[in-house]
Amino acid sequence: MTARRHLPTALAALLLAACADAPTPFAKGCSCIPQPTPECNGPCYGERIFDSFCVPCHGPGTREMGPWLGGRFGERSPLIDGRSVLFDDAYFTRSILDADAELTTGWPRKRVGMPSFGLGAQEIEGLAEYVRTLDAHEPGEAAQNTPD
Repeated sequence: MTARRHLPTALAALLLAACADAPTPFAKGCSCIPQPTPECNGPCYGERIFDSFCVPCHGPGTREMGPWLGGRFGERSPLIDGRSVLFDDAYFTRSILDADAELTTGWPRKRVGMPSFGLGAQEIEGLAEYVRTLDAHEPGEAAQNTPD
C-alpha cells in the first residue's frame, strides 16, 4: 500500500531526473501546453496547466517533492538563506521561471530542480489564478487528522 502511494511521486522524479540536463521539452508555443478556450480560461485554464505540469510535485500528498501551494498567496515564505519573501504574483512568477533563485525552507530539497516547462506569462497568470482558489489544507488532510 505504501509503495503504491509513492509510485506517482517516484515516476515524476524519474521523469524530471531524465530531463534535468536536457533542454526543456516544452518550448513556448508547444502544442503540449494546454491553451485557454472561451469556455475554460482564468482559474479553469490554470487548473489545466496545474494538472498537466504541477501535480506530480505540488499536488496532494506529494510533499516529498515540493510544497502544497494552497493558501500561500499573501503570506511570507521563509527562504533557506534566512530572508523571507511575500508570496505574491512576482514571487510566484520568479519561482516558476527560476525556481532555484529563492528556495523556501520546510521541505526536503531534492537533487532535481523544478523545471519551468517553458511556460509563458499567459500560462503563469492562469496558474496564479487557480492556485489562489486552492485551500490551505491539502485535499484529504483534514480527514487524515480527524480522530476516529
